[in-house]
Amino acid sequence: MFQAFPSEELTDADTCAAGHRLKDVATRLVLLSGVLTWSCASDLFARLAGSDDFLVRAALGGMAASTLLLPFLLCVHPVFGRWRLRNPDLILLSAAALLLPFVYVSTLGNPSLGTALPGKWLVAALALILAASAEEIVFRLYFLDTLSFCGRSYIGIGLSSLLFAVAHSANPGAGPLAVVNIGLFGVLLCLLRMASGGIIAPILVHYGWNLTTGMVLGWRVSGFQLPSVLSQRNPLWAGFGPESSPVLTVCLLALSWALAMGLDSDRRSTEKSA
Repeated sequence: MFQAFPSEELTDADTCAAGHRLKDVATRLVLLSGVLTWSCASDLFARLAGSDDFLVRAALGGMAASTLLLPFLLCVHPVFGRWRLRNPDLILLSAAALLLPFVYVSTLGNPSLGTALPGKWLVAALALILAASAEEIVFRLYFLDTLSFCGRSYIGIGLSSLLFAVAHSANPGAGPLAVVNIGLFGVLLCLLRMASGGIIAPILVHYGWNLTTGMVLGWRVSGFQLPSVLSQRNPLWAGFGPESSPVLTVCLLALSWALAMGLDSDRRSTEKSA
């Protein structure tokens, strides 16, 4: 009897694989409910912090709330390492490639010494590392792992970076290029986690960028003005900060490409040796 579509019998292995994929997707979608926990807890902890400083409130609230996501991660097998630090030279190379062009540009503006008090500067610097750590736990740990459906890292990288950009889109002075650059920064930090084996490298690069551009060179950080060692007389990108610069776009694209090529080369070498 003629069959327009030949029948295919599913083996037990095929059925098991399909069931595993369905279970994986369903589990990850359920785990996204942890985002609601984080969002509500972040606002609550920020209010309980009781500080008059916006950065301190946001950092303490975000860090405290982010720890609530860690139990959710126990339900997801990590696609990448979480707490290791391989290739520490990547931190220095990435930070240097991102920051050196802006250090040079800052010297052209004839900056003056800032007026921030040392105590206030130190408190802001400590709050800044808490803020960077909280964002990395949420976006490069929780979202990247949870959204890498069936082990497909490119899905996790794309979606977590998109959410990272959206989260900053309402910041003061945010424009289209700034939001694009924030998303590209997210991609770079995801690749750094993959290359280094954990989120320590992304935390340090993220913190180094914010500290250097905002609290040493004197520009805004994602739209917010922080106490700084230097003050720019004629600040470029005054509304949002260097994240709205096309120079950063080029740096992020070049760095991300280099990291992606390195990861692909490592993958090919592993496959050949297997």
